[in-house]
Amino acid sequence: MSLKFLIVFGSSILEKLKNNFPKTDVVFVGGFSNAHGKGTAMLEEISERVPVEFWGYGVESLAEDSPTRKRYNGEVWGLQMYQTLRNAKVTLSRHIDADLPIICGYMKQQVLEHYL
Repeated sequence: MSLKFLIVFGSSILEKLKNNFPKTDVVFVGGFSNAHGKGTAMLEEISERVPVEFWGYGVESLAEDSPTRKRYNGEVWGLQMYQTLRNAKVTLSRHIDADLPIICGYMKQQVLEHYL
């Protein structure tokens, strides 16, 4: 079973992106803050077993020994963000902690089952 979450953006964006073969296996683009605590913990757990590449803001809020910092590539915005997402085989997403209990558990299970 899989879930498809439709995240909508203008279709004209696709015309501006290169149609590359995936260059990266798994990516996450987003923020790191106290409001994202549970989701960040889930991403870090996944990244200890799966090679996730990270882009985003707020990395300074992470612990110095965070596994996220080891694969952190800086901030990415606009078309560059969409191109980063398009260049990946798998894109991870999460929202603030209020939305997470079911989604995080399911996503973590699916990613780990696929890659391990």
